[in-house]
Amino acid sequence: MIEQGTPEYVSLAGLATATMVAAIDDHDDQVTACLRLIRDKHGAEGIGMALLMWCDSWLEFAGLRGEQDAARTIVAYIAGDPDCPEHLRPQIQWVAGCVRARADNDYAAWGERMNELAACDAAGYTNRIYAMVYIFANTFNGMPAGFGRLLGEELDHG
Repeated sequence: MIEQGTPEYVSLAGLATATMVAAIDDHDDQVTACLRLIRDKHGAEGIGMALLMWCDSWLEFAGLRGEQDAARTIVAYIAGDPDCPEHLRPQIQWVAGCVRARADNDYAAWGERMNELAACDAAGYTNRIYAMVYIFANTFNGMPAGFGRLLGEELDHG
């Protein structure tokens, strides 16, 4: 396990941040290069930890860290329809499931998402990771901080 505070963790956190910044700035080649570096330097564990870091950052930005009904809000935002996400592409469903698992601190559900990722063929694996990176980057680019609380209120009263 990559322990927080170790040089390996600091390296991984820097690469995860660089990946997201490149995506926010729409530098696809840099995103790819950063993801390759994460994989090459830190392996599958590093990819999994980067996914955790991105989910945590997204939840914090959305204002949903510790919110009781965060899962409903998250699925509504990412999937577009809180009651019927089955019609979405598998990678979008997977991203919503990852964020929901992190929001709920559901370690079993997170493990299931990571097992799904590991079971994917190369294209499915890559598509899921890129989906998360770009959904989050587009959110950081296009939404105000705390948007998740506002969306949740709209869903509750709308």
